Amino acid sequence: KGYEPKRFCVASDGEVYSVIVVSKRKRLDDSPIAVTANSLTSANMMKIIKEERGMLNKLISCNGSVEEMLKKFDHALVIGDEAIRARMRFRVLMDIGEEWKEITGLPAVFGIAVSRVEGIDEDVISSLRWGRKNIEEIARIASEKFKLPEEFLMHYFSSLIHELGMRERKSVEVFEEMCREYGLL
Repeated sequence: KGYEPKRFCVASDGEVYSVIVVSKRKRLDDSPIAVTANSLTSANMMKIIKEERGMLNKLISCNGSVEEMLKKFDHALVIGDEAIRARMRFRVLMDIGEEWKEITGLPAVFGIAVSRVEGIDEDVISSLRWGRKNIEEIARIASEKFKLPEEFLMHYFSSLIHELGMRERKSVEVFEEMCREYGLL
C-alpha cells in the first residue's frame, strides 16, 4: 500500500537463462518437478505453462538448493544465480522465458519495480544506461567473481529487459488473467 509502480522491470523476450527447469534426465517426462519456493511469479508461470502444454507433472514447492531438490526429484525449477550455476552442471530442459513467449507471444515479466520515493526514475535510468554502455566490463567482473564464462554472461545480461514498455505491461495483464483462469489468484 502506498507504493507506486515504476517503469522498470526484470523481463525477457524469449530465453531468460535464469528461470529454468534442470534435470538429471535427458528429457522432461511426467515425473514431479520440484519448484523453488523463492519466487511465486516463476512458480505461477510454471503452473500456467504446465496447464497450457497439457503437462502431467505434479509441481512440488521446495526449499533448498538445486542439489537438494534433485536428490528427491528428477527435475527442478530454479531461479537467479542458482539457475545460472545449475545450467553449467545439469541438463536444461525448459527455459520459462522462452516457454512464456511461445505461449503468449509476449515477453515474460518476472518482476516490477515499485517505490514510495518520488523522482527515483532518473537515477534508475542513469544506472541502466551506464550498465548497457559497460556491459562488457560488467560481464568480465561477474565472470571473475562467479567463475562463469564471460561470453555467457554477456549474452545473459543482454537478454534482460529492464524497462516496462507496452508489451511488458500487456504481458503482466495476460499473466494476471491466466492466473485467475487457473485459480492461482
